[in-house]
Amino acid sequence: MNKTQKKKGNIFIKTLSFFAVLFSFIFITSCTKSFCTSQDNANRLYATYGNIYASNVEETDSSTLASENISRALEEQKNNRVRLYSYLTQGVSIDRSHPGHSFPLPEKSYLEYMNLKVDSFVESNYSLWSNGRIDTLSSNDAKAICKHVAIYAGIEAGKVSDLFVNMNKWHNEAIKDLGYEKVPTSGYISALQSYLTFTMSSSTSCISPTSQNYDMGDKIIYIEGKSWKEAFSYGFFEGLFVWPFAALVHYISNGLGNTGWAQVFAIFVVTILIRGLSIYSTISQTKSQERTKTIQPELNALRAKYPNMDTDRQQRQAYTLEQMQLMRKAKTHPFRPMLFLFLQLPLFMFLWSALQGSSALASGKWLGVSLTTTVASCFTAYSSTPGALTGIIFFFITCAMSIGSNISNMAFNKWKQNRGIIPAVQNNQAGMMGAGGMTKMMSYIFILIYIFMAYRLPIGMNIYFYLGSVITIVQTIIMEFVNARKRHNESSNTGDGSDLAAIRRSSKHRYDDKKKRESKPLWR
Repeated sequence: MNKTQKKKGNIFIKTLSFFAVLFSFIFITSCTKSFCTSQDNANRLYATYGNIYASNVEETDSSTLASENISRALEEQKNNRVRLYSYLTQGVSIDRSHPGHSFPLPEKSYLEYMNLKVDSFVESNYSLWSNGRIDTLSSNDAKAICKHVAIYAGIEAGKVSDLFVNMNKWHNEAIKDLGYEKVPTSGYISALQSYLTFTMSSSTSCISPTSQNYDMGDKIIYIEGKSWKEAFSYGFFEGLFVWPFAALVHYISNGLGNTGWAQVFAIFVVTILIRGLSIYSTISQTKSQERTKTIQPELNALRAKYPNMDTDRQQRQAYTLEQMQLMRKAKTHPFRPMLFLFLQLPLFMFLWSALQGSSALASGKWLGVSLTTTVASCFTAYSSTPGALTGIIFFFITCAMSIGSNISNMAFNKWKQNRGIIPAVQNNQAGMMGAGGMTKMMSYIFILIYIFMAYRLPIGMNIYFYLGSVITIVQTIIMEFVNARKRHNESSNTGDGSDLAAIRRSSKHRYDDKKKRESKPLWR
């Protein structure tokens, strides 16, 4: 095997590892569940499209919109309805998997018929929200929520049913009462529901311990409260981790007034909590790395003992056996850093699901940008995205901090190798998959993944990445300071002089020497 083949093989291993981690990440994130109920989705749909049975395509309803941005919100709702009917009547597609259609618009008699059904439904069922059986609301608020449910969902056995139950039921009744010629086809109804379902598929910000209105962007949306007990119905880990994290963000944000900075502080608290839960793995990983450094001379000698192990199978087997015995004796393992990264990944997924699903976080604006705005939209829809410049600038800051946190430990190791504090790793092909090579490779892989995620995820998650990176850098500096003190004390106690040259080059030792020189009598 020549050098070119070896180089290609290493590049292949790096590429394969990168995509394996990336696909694993995408698979795990796709398993996170939405806490949005049918009532939540009905409220979202009404705030987005208004009454789909309105006779005027451009008709809007400001009853569920934020008053401070009402003009822009009304314009957005009108544009959403125009896009909806362009999809249904003019063949304008959503994407390649959702081609548009060419159905005629419903006749006025059908729309009037459906509106009468809605009004009758509201008068018969709004008390479910006003007397406490579902939520306790004022009469007007109860009628507003009931109208949303009437248009986009329904009620069965005293509870909000699945989406479009009323729509399908009333459509069948309209066929009997009005006749086929005045009623939209089943294809129209199916296409309408498909469009609405697709546009709501990304709505996940529905985790709230209490039922209340949330100012999300330009719309005020009523989100149904979910108890901790109810959270377990979405999944065991959703109840054990996701809901508590989101509830913590909710109570901190509400307690500090939902100012935007309140949400940032809530993310900071949750980040500290996550770091606390993973502190054992971090300390264990750091100790393992330190133990690996202490046996580095023996590992280098072992590689020199088997110079042809890349091409000689017997030498490679003997080298691997002796390497594992040596690392077992030192209580370390070359793949331990990677193992801890994968053990921490599920915890990160739960936190991500909590921040993504938090209604309180979705209602916050920080420096003019909504915390649920994705960085990608800041780039691709700059002119129409409020606070896009803030999102773009913070994205680059987050990437810089993520790179710094991942390479800080490698930089310290390089600094110590250059000064003889720790032995240098021999540069050969076998070292690629050793402890240092694997750690370095995984660091580069995760840098690329962090940048990819930061671009695709909301600003709120970018804040989490930024805070996590700052904590990692501070943690690395503190751990290095502790290890330096430990090396100094061990050398002072043993007196073997093994690390004396390196210690003398440390700032602490230079400071101690300076104090001693200044304290000497002048006649000496």
